[in-house]
Amino acid sequence: MNAVIIEPDGSWTLRGHRWAAEDLDLMLLQEPDAVIASLRTWEECDWFYDDVWAEGGVLVNAGPRELVFFGGFTLVRTIPMRRRYVELLGAVWAGWQVRWAWRHTADILGPVGLTPDRPDLGPALPVEWVDAGRATAPSADLYGHVLSVRDPAGKLRLYRARHWALRQVLTAGQGILVRIGPGRATLALPDPASWGDGAHIDVSSRSVACWSRDGLLPPPELDRDWPGWRLRFDEDRYENQVAECGGALVMPEQPLEQTVAEMIDSIARMPMPADKREFIETALRL
Repeated sequence: MNAVIIEPDGSWTLRGHRWAAEDLDLMLLQEPDAVIASLRTWEECDWFYDDVWAEGGVLVNAGPRELVFFGGFTLVRTIPMRRRYVELLGAVWAGWQVRWAWRHTADILGPVGLTPDRPDLGPALPVEWVDAGRATAPSADLYGHVLSVRDPAGKLRLYRARHWALRQVLTAGQGILVRIGPGRATLALPDPASWGDGAHIDVSSRSVACWSRDGLLPPPELDRDWPGWRLRFDEDRYENQVAECGGALVMPEQPLEQTVAEMIDSIARMPMPADKREFIETALRL
């Protein structure tokens, strides 16, 4: 993963670490000075990991006191968990602006003028749509995709894919509208652990609104894939798609107590010093 440290005078260093991405969410839950000191021990680089290899990244801008990151797994597995985590991280990094890097490596490297190439993620695999008679994707596929389409007559159709499929839907362009079949009138997705990404297509207004648990990578080439259409990226705000569907799509908000309990349970299974575990658990309950 990449780490960029921008000093108050504007000078900066680029550092890298091969294994830190998975535990980044735990690492960042320290005082800012301790995190920055740890980042300074990483290898200084004149190269960077691209989006194919960078499973995490962090930008520390000491001038405006800004922390930008993506990565980690223990405390950010679902949208409710990550939202609570960012709240907690904002309290630990008091006085800093804390945000998720929705464009991944581009958000980490862009502020220092480094421009990663558009990643070549290989050919998009065909989307595997869940049969109309099945309520959810198989449990082995942790994250899924939900697509909603409102046709010119105002009729809404809903679809569920077995895997993250936002990239495939966006790169398919308008052709996706003739490939997806009749769909279903209603869809209930009660488990946030299955919420990977989603898109709402309104044919009359020629607009596509999408969201993702993780980020939008790579950004679509709209002039090629959706000429004359408007794209809105709503970060992880799945609620906007729910609202567009007027009750036909049900993705209920998880109670905060349940989210905190899941995060504490995750912490309990991780090896770490007892004092850090107690600190995180106490902060999550506040």
